[in-house]
Amino acid sequence: QPQNILRHPDVPDTFYHYLWQELQADREFFGMVKNRCKNGDHYWVMMRTAPIIQSGKKVGYTSARFLPKAEIIPEWEQLFQDMRRAESKQSYIDERRFKPAYQILNRFIRRRGFNNLRDLVLSTRA
Repeated sequence: QPQNILRHPDVPDTFYHYLWQELQADREFFGMVKNRCKNGDHYWVMMRTAPIIQSGKKVGYTSARFLPKAEIIPEWEQLFQDMRRAESKQSYIDERRFKPAYQILNRFIRRRGFNNLRDLVLSTRA
């Protein structure tokens, strides 16, 4: 299913920008995402998405999803809210518009004692 069908409007554009930047650089991406159900409900998952490389050529992507610990959901809700607020204040239409939300994400990661999103996300697995 195309991602935009499941995409919840609470998830910041910066999150998806970061995801695609990592995948285009042939790196795996770990993150938390809030998805939308067809009936309008939502659910949270930890995700790992990575490019599939065959004979040195990217041929697709693979993704695995895991349940996060329930107690961490409120802080991710707040993070996404803060990131979306930062995005909404930007007048840039190029990649500069993501910088303030990236800074919020990086502070979120560091305040929890991690150096990167991958390690933070892996620490939250239920």
